Amino acid sequence: MEKSMNIYIYSDESGVFDKKHNDIFVFGGIIILGNQEKLVLSRKYAKAEKDIRQSKNLPRDYELKATAISNGDKGKLFRSLNQYHKFGVIIEEKRVLDRIFEIRKCSAYLL
Repeated sequence: MEKSMNIYIYSDESGVFDKKHNDIFVFGGIIILGNQEKLVLSRKYAKAEKDIRQSKNLPRDYELKATAISNGDKGKLFRSLNQYHKFGVIIEEKRVLDRIFEIRKCSAYLL
């Protein structure tokens, strides 16, 4: 009997995909293999976030942005992800073909 595994991919971006106003666009993420790994990661990351929020007296709905927390706090969040598959991509926007930006603009109207 064949077993199946759920694969979860979470990603986020930083910057704006617009080469007229930006030099780079960055995104990164994490790949989680299986439901059990997802549950364990969720608990670890939530605990790290909770600790940071409590130490800084931040509300629960405040998004912890990299620009708003210390390097030590960033390290705490990254360490909570140590055993998982992570990825990051840096796009030099000046090297992207103009037609890619046009396609992106057109597809936004189709949604």
